[in-house]
Amino acid sequence: YHINRLVAEEDIVVAYCTVTGTHSSGDWLNVPPHGGKLHFDAVDIFRIKDGKISEHWDVADRLTLFSQLGVVQKIEPLK
Repeated sequence: YHINRLVAEEDIVVAYCTVTGTHSSGDWLNVPPHGGKLHFDAVDIFRIKDGKISEHWDVADRLTLFSQLGVVQKIEPLK
């Protein structure tokens, strides 16, 4: 989990991150581990109240993740 950009305003903190890992143990989404490296971008949004995280939302590039797992095939956009 590498933070590429961190922005805070009032009670909101936004983190744009790159998540990396290795699919090395256990099935995930019915996909057996293949030992390959995985990496995808994500944005996490936190609301802070009384110094603690009170709410959390996230958006992740699941198309890239699922294509790396072999669950979907990523196609090139039309030109």
